[in-house]
Amino acid sequence: MRDLSVLACTLLLSARLMATDTLQYARHHYTDENGLPQNSIKFIAPDTNGFVWLATENGVVRFDGQHFRTFNKENLRLASSRIYILLTRPGTQNLYAATDGRQIIQFHNGEASVDDSNRPPDWTDATGKDGHFAIFPALGLPNLYKDIVRFDNYVMPVNDSDFFIANKGGVSFYKNKQRQFWTSFGHANYWHFFNIDSVLYYVDDQEVYSISRGVVEKKGQLKGDIVHSPAYGRKEKKLQLFWNLSSKDVFVYLDQSLYLVKKLPTGELSTQLLLTDFDLNANRIVSAYYDEPHKRLFLGSETRGLFVFTRKQFNTVNSKQPGAGEVFYAQTVFGNSAVLTARGEIMEASGTSRLLPAINRLNFVDHYSLLTDANGYIWVKQWNQLYKFSKDGQHLLDKWTFTTGIHTVYEGSNGQLWVGTPKGLYVMNLFVNNATPEFFTDRVQDITYIQRETDDILWLGTGKGVYKLTLSSHKIQAIDSLKGIQIRSFYIPRPGEVWITTAGDGFFLYKNSRIVKFPLDQGHYLNAAHCMMEDAYGYCWITTNKGLFRAAKKDLLNYADGKTTAIYYHYYDKYAGFNINEFNGGCQPCGIQLPDGHFSFPSMNGLVMFKPGQDDIELPDKAIFIDRVEVDGKQLASRDTFVFSKDFDLFKLYVSTPYWGNPYNLRLEFALNRNTEKEVWNKVGSDGSVSLSSLSSGTYQLKIRKLNGFGDNNYSYKSIVLVLPLAWYETWWFKVCIIVLGLLGIWGYTRFRLQYIKHKNKVLESRIDERTTALKAILNDLQVSEEALRKQTHIQERLMTAIAHDIKSPLRYMMLAAKRLTENTAAGGNDPSDVHKNAQMLYEAGYRMYHLTDNLLQYIKFSGRDRQVVPEEVDLGVLVGEKVEIFRDIAAAQQTVIVNEVQPGIIIRSNFNLLGVIIHNLLDNAVKVTYEGQVKVYVVPGDILRIVIVDSGIGMHPDIVNWCNSELARTNQPNTSFAGHAGFGLIIIKELLALMDGKLQVSSSHEKGTTIELLFRDWQV
Repeated sequence: MRDLSVLACTLLLSARLMATDTLQYARHHYTDENGLPQNSIKFIAPDTNGFVWLATENGVVRFDGQHFRTFNKENLRLASSRIYILLTRPGTQNLYAATDGRQIIQFHNGEASVDDSNRPPDWTDATGKDGHFAIFPALGLPNLYKDIVRFDNYVMPVNDSDFFIANKGGVSFYKNKQRQFWTSFGHANYWHFFNIDSVLYYVDDQEVYSISRGVVEKKGQLKGDIVHSPAYGRKEKKLQLFWNLSSKDVFVYLDQSLYLVKKLPTGELSTQLLLTDFDLNANRIVSAYYDEPHKRLFLGSETRGLFVFTRKQFNTVNSKQPGAGEVFYAQTVFGNSAVLTARGEIMEASGTSRLLPAINRLNFVDHYSLLTDANGYIWVKQWNQLYKFSKDGQHLLDKWTFTTGIHTVYEGSNGQLWVGTPKGLYVMNLFVNNATPEFFTDRVQDITYIQRETDDILWLGTGKGVYKLTLSSHKIQAIDSLKGIQIRSFYIPRPGEVWITTAGDGFFLYKNSRIVKFPLDQGHYLNAAHCMMEDAYGYCWITTNKGLFRAAKKDLLNYADGKTTAIYYHYYDKYAGFNINEFNGGCQPCGIQLPDGHFSFPSMNGLVMFKPGQDDIELPDKAIFIDRVEVDGKQLASRDTFVFSKDFDLFKLYVSTPYWGNPYNLRLEFALNRNTEKEVWNKVGSDGSVSLSSLSSGTYQLKIRKLNGFGDNNYSYKSIVLVLPLAWYETWWFKVCIIVLGLLGIWGYTRFRLQYIKHKNKVLESRIDERTTALKAILNDLQVSEEALRKQTHIQERLMTAIAHDIKSPLRYMMLAAKRLTENTAAGGNDPSDVHKNAQMLYEAGYRMYHLTDNLLQYIKFSGRDRQVVPEEVDLGVLVGEKVEIFRDIAAAQQTVIVNEVQPGIIIRSNFNLLGVIIHNLLDNAVKVTYEGQVKVYVVPGDILRIVIVDSGIGMHPDIVNWCNSELARTNQPNTSFAGHAGFGLIIIKELLALMDGKLQVSSSHEKGTTIELLFRDWQV
């Protein structure tokens, strides 16, 4: 850890010196526990970039004020890490180091590298012409190798080719390796020699000698601060010299005090006290370097690391009075260089203090407002009481008691004293003796701060906002944008420019009737801005609860006008000289400027007093350096462009910039951009690292920027290019392949889809075919069922017709015959002819019914066998003979003769039963319509067999003839008006003939008879 303890170096000097300088330093101590590779700091040297280099037993170390970076055999091609010397080449500003193995290390832009081609300066090769053979070069003082080296000549460089050589007899000076002079000079110690510019000095405890142009001169004793040391000139107190060849610093150490040696125009040496009460010998200090612009002293120890002392810029003063507190609020100017506090303490920047008894004895505990008016009178308030003291503060002149508490007291213009209270605003006329406070307004209450803009305008700050009061009109304007904000103070340097600080909301500027809020610092410390004051150099000083800020007023105004976007706030904390970071506000005045130029701000521990200067700012204005780049832990050589593989896990970039001030002022940011993306800035890590991961392919610009200090957008930039090659899947050929494959895929998918759809269609068609086949089968079954049902219906219809026509008539005849027979019997008639006739009628009717019923049974049986005709051999003569015999008697009863000309033995291929039904029905019909005539049956053989039945009856109606001769339609029937004449038999005949591949052909003439022909093909067996 940094040792941030403050070393208060109080000098034991004269009263005059004590009054002007207390020499306070902030000390930081670094060891191997907080960054150093090893604790031996043998040489210290600054470079032109602002880095400080340290030579150790384990390499050279670069220090940027925040971090150490070591170069040794772990990262350089060195045989040994032990550094022998670290020097600047004479006449140049180029640093080099050498190891104990004589390897040379050179430095460039913050980097160290081994230079095998390099060689030591020319003067180390000088041998002279006087036979000197042992030469030892000056390495600085104290010489670390004085106890182990032996030499005859001691070389002290002036530049790269000019040098002094000292030996026991005298001193020579060489220019361009040519001796210019030699002078005799006896001495007792080589380690008392040093040169400043081209003048060689020798210093012992009593005298200073200078050697130049061949002349040795006594310069008397050292001048300056060292003469005030009681130890100077005493024999028991020996001077010790420290000489840094790189920085050309010469120091004198005496009695735990260190002095910087400077050459006067007369050639004499003067001393400036830098440090006291620090024992260089006890701390084994062997190297020193003084950064004079920033008043910073570096001391390197042989065993205890590095000490850095930075001069404090601020002086914090506490009261020396017994029982005095350390918390301060309001103060007022008292004389040229002192302040007066509300406790009656008079305090000066030198630290002296005294009391004003008249004020102190009142034991004021209300310290929030204090005023010295234009006439020099001192005004102090205590709760609701207001006191007026004499100009010297020795006497109480007057006292007023208010009915309410007093917050603040302020002197306006024209002798007006304004008093702010919780209830409103009061005013007193200072030009009137024994004046009485007059109530001015109660429209603004809780007034805590008052400030004049012009003779007619007052600004009133309250706990809940800001109000602008016009005195002539009593007009009060509330600043709406600041409503509800607790006001701490006003700073109004000129009309139209009102600076406002707040407790928790930052600070504002009211200008041109517009409020501008300023950006905060990175830690938001400026949220609690107590007080603002402006110095003579254009800087505004702002106190907060976390330290003190300094800003260029020009930058603030430019921001308010929209001319800049970034404001540099220079930050100071307690290591700059405060006892505590917390300043106090809520008082009036919140800070004052003394006539001698000192500023004084109250804090929670003392009054912070300082005199602002123009060149006392240490800004972070050095260049940005890229230290190293690592990819997945592997370090890469530094360059402007880095190309690495896409599959990296972690990219780390380390940057540095030399800055020795407060690290809070160092604002390093980075932005990673690709193409024209908007820059987004992020903070660089506290270790100076930038870490990146998960980057997509492409070219990036990594920018590092640093706010250098005051000025409009005063940034410095450093950038590198990062190239992540396209992955194989991001290249153009891969994209083309993907497009081609995509098109092929689409084509293949389309083709596959089409094939799939076709396949599905085929499957669907197959299923449809299957379903269709099944439906057809079902339809066929339905049709069969329908046909069967139709057949049954048809049969039923035929049966009903037969019953209605062919059976009903015989039954009617039988009924009539039976009736007549019954009537005759009842009447006693016994006429045999009548009985015979009626019996004959009963027989014929019964006979017809029997054969009709048999025909119906045959038809029904045939229909029940699915109407399939089974052919067989039929003897046509036998079949016709059987049927003729059935009707012969019936025909005879009607006096009709049946002639059968069909002889037995005519064999045909047919169905006996079905053909019998056909012939039976035809004979039955012929017999029924023939009376006293003839029915003849014969056969006409041939290709077509003709069975002909001819009767001489009444003939057949033409419609029936036409119906008989038409093609058979299963649903056709003869006209119902002729159904009785046609009989059921003709319908059966036509159906059976169609099934037997036969045909019916009829011809008939009215009252002349009918000829019916049955035609059969394929009749032969």
